[in-house]
Amino acid sequence: MTRKGLTKQDRRSLRSPLVRTAAAVEALPTATAIAAAFDTAIRASALAVSGAVTVSGSVTPTGALTETTFLARHAHSTRSDSYTGAANGTAIALTYPCAAFAILVKGTGGTPTIWDIRLEGSLDGTNYQQILAHTNATGDGVTLFSGATLSPCLWIRSRSAGAITLGTASAVAATILGIPIT
Repeated sequence: MTRKGLTKQDRRSLRSPLVRTAAAVEALPTATAIAAAFDTAIRASALAVSGAVTVSGSVTPTGALTETTFLARHAHSTRSDSYTGAANGTAIALTYPCAAFAILVKGTGGTPTIWDIRLEGSLDGTNYQQILAHTNATGDGVTLFSGATLSPCLWIRSRSAGAITLGTASAVAATILGIPIT
């Protein structure tokens, strides 16, 4: 033992990048704590202003990681819809613009035989374009990712593009995910 109470081996392990990284991660505030602090700061700012305040426009985060940019980089949008035939799923108005996506299609209570489920994106919530297509060729329960292909949009939805042959399934569940642009 040294006079500080640690052996040389203990001191070496404390200098390890993994130990320092783990300690740094544990010291980070949670997203909930960041959101609460941000909310408190916004409320305090609002109390300091007299009269009505109209806020419009947009915020473009730059520079250091702030509460707003932290939340934007870790937020995501997801939705699940169930289909038995051709139909549009419920559209999601994205909190933050998304550009990377995933879709998972799984039969409910069994395995469907034929399906064609699309993940679509829009800039205006009216005109949608296909981002990903998940068919029976992709496979039941397989997650399809957009990969390096970016499709920036403000709205997403799933859509059953054609007839579905349910096989032993009672429905086809489609789960879509949008990841914000960072």
